Parts: sequence; C-alpha cells; structure tokens
Amino acid sequence: MPAKDDSTGSAAFSGSSPQELRQKAETGFQEIVSAATGEVEALTPEAARIALHELRVHQIELEMQNEELRRAYVELAAMRARYFDLYDLAPVGYCTLSGAGLILEVNLTAATLLGLPTQALVKRPFSRFLHTEDADRYHLLCTQLRKTGEPQSCELRMMVGNDGKERWVHLAATRAPGEGGDPELRIVLTDIGELKRTESALHSLLGEKIVLLGEVHHRVKNNLQLFSSLLRLESSRSVQPETKASLLNMQARVRAMAVLHEALHHSGPLASLDLGDYIRRIVTQSYEMRIGSPGVKLRFDLASVEIGMNQGCSIGLLVTELVSNCFKYGFTDGRSGEVCVELQPGADHAQWHLRVSDTGIGLPADFAAKWGSSLGLQLVSDLVKQIGGVLVIGPEPSAVFSITFTAAKERSPAPPES
Repeated sequence: MPAKDDSTGSAAFSGSSPQELRQKAETGFQEIVSAATGEVEALTPEAARIALHELRVHQIELEMQNEELRRAYVELAAMRARYFDLYDLAPVGYCTLSGAGLILEVNLTAATLLGLPTQALVKRPFSRFLHTEDADRYHLLCTQLRKTGEPQSCELRMMVGNDGKERWVHLAATRAPGEGGDPELRIVLTDIGELKRTESALHSLLGEKIVLLGEVHHRVKNNLQLFSSLLRLESSRSVQPETKASLLNMQARVRAMAVLHEALHHSGPLASLDLGDYIRRIVTQSYEMRIGSPGVKLRFDLASVEIGMNQGCSIGLLVTELVSNCFKYGFTDGRSGEVCVELQPGADHAQWHLRVSDTGIGLPADFAAKWGSSLGLQLVSDLVKQIGGVLVIGPEPSAVFSITFTAAKERSPAPPES
C-alpha cells in the first residue's frame, strides 16, 4: 500500500474543532480507500491478515504517540505557568529593548512600574519614560555598556503613566544577542521609591540633629568662656602667688575645652576636628596668658589629622598642661628661648607623634621624685592613658615630652545625596 504524505493534512487540521477534524479524517479515509480498492481486492487472505496486523500495530503506535504528545502538552502548560510566575510576577521589572531603544518585551511588574498595560508599552521608546533631568544619566549608562560590554547600573527617575508621575528606580542593564543576532538590551527595574523617601526623611532628621548639636557646642563654649572669665577675675584679685598660678592653670584648661567646642561647632556634621589647627589655637592662647620673660617665642611644626571629640578633649588638656609647665618652670630666671610643639605622623601614618619641648633651664634634679606627687604631672599621665598613648620624657635634663598615639576619628553618617 503506498504511503501518503500527511504533512499538508496535519497543517490543515491545526486550529480546527474536534468535529471538523473528524469530518476531514473521514474524507481522507474515503479517498485512501477509493484509491486502493483495486489493491485491496487483489490481496490474498494471508496478505490481508498481514496488512490488518500492520494497521493494528500502527494504530497502537499512533495512540502511544498521542499519549506522549498529551503528556508533553501538560508539561508545557505547567512550564508556561511557572514561566508566568517567574517572569511576569517577578518582584522586579524586566524589559527587553531593541538596538534602537524600543521596548520588545516587558513583564507585568515593569508594566506596573511604568503605569501602562503591557500591550501599550511594546514598540514604544524606553527613553520616553525617563525623567528629563536623568536622561543623560541613562544615555551615559548605555554608552558605557556599549564600550565595555560589562553590566551597568544607576538610579534614576522615571515618568510613569499618562499623567507623568515621578518614580525612583534602580536600573541594571546588560547586552545580549537577540533572535536575529542583533544586540538587545536587557533591563531590570527595581522600585526604590520607599528607600528614597526614607533617605529624605533621614536627611531632614540629620539636618535637625546637626543644628541641635551645633547649638549645644555653641552654648557649652559660651558657658566655658564665662567660667574662664570668672577664673581670670578671681586670679586678678588674688594676692597669693600660688593661688594666682592655680587659677591661671585652671583658666587655661577651661579655655582649651572652650576652643574644642568652638572647633566642633564649625566642623559641620562630622564630630571631628583638625588636631594640628586645634593645638595651634590652644597653645597660642596659653602663650598670651603666660607670666614670664617676653623673650620666649613659640615654634610650631604641626601636620594635619582629623580626630574625634573625645580624643581631642584629652589631647587639648594634655598639651595645655605641658605648655603651661614650660612657661611656668622653664624660664624662671628671665632667660629667652622658645617653646616648640610638634605633631608628625609615623612611618605608616597610623601612629602619630606629639612632642612638647622648651629651651629653658631643663628638668629639675628631683623631677622623678615629684612625678608622683604633682597634680599637673599626674594629670598628664592620666591623659596619656586616656588616648591610648605612650609617654617618653627626656633625654634629661632637657624638658622634652614625647607622646605616641593612634588618631581615632569618630564616624558620623554623612547626609545622603538629595
């Protein structure tokens, strides 16, 4: 029996109803029977039996193939449902753009982000939904993507819906070959509107805290300056040299803390200050308050390093104490000379070296014995421990005090970009 090519018939059956398929099958069968009538009549009983056997086997094969197709169709439907869940219902928006920037494909999440139905987005320019102020940022991203071939990302605003409502998104883009071999742009959109609103709220809150912190530093500085003025008045009224000296030392310490808060008031949102500038200011103030030979001069060699408020307060009091001792004990015989204050980084810039010295009469012979009983020297020792430093004195009899410490900068969150 001649075989018949059924490819045309199969194509003709596609899209037909079951009744139409049945009718077409009957018609086709009658045509086959009519064409093979002579051949069937000429068959011997044995040949007819063999032909019937072949037909039954072929029928079983067709039924098995039909069952395989049915199972494949069910699996395909399940895969299509999973694809719908993974692609269309993904928590991020997916867009595929042509080389000309037209939207070829978009999932439901991206359509929701852009505020239009999926069908209304296809074949439309993606750039039409960009905020005018962020269009250059998107074009720069595309340029970098073409040059490097590496994935690119940015944050920008998009105008969504027919009313042009603004929405912040994070856009990640990659290039991939399309069906025809032309490069396509694969874009992932993530809604970051809530994140931006939170950042804005934090920015406003941080601004309020900065203003409040500045006001606190300003008021503390004013109160310390008032206290310093009271000490100065009391020292001017005192007739006892020791009392007068003690009051002046206390005034120097208070003014050092006042300078610290003044510097923090002008430092902005970060609770840190330039240690070199701070040391120069407090030493200059101590110099202006000193009692001694007018021939004594100051010499500075100060590098710049940012430190936190707590460490700055301790170092300010430490330098004030050491410099006051230089003025008080180094030039008692009226000689001239200089007081030198140095601040320099170590070899790795992790450790810093602070050095206070003078060219006066040097350390007294009983300096070691006085170390444990002098309030000022005890204060120096305690302040060095507070900053985690190491104090080295000498070589004697020179009055040289060297402190090695690690600069600690207190971190504060910087305000987010508006």
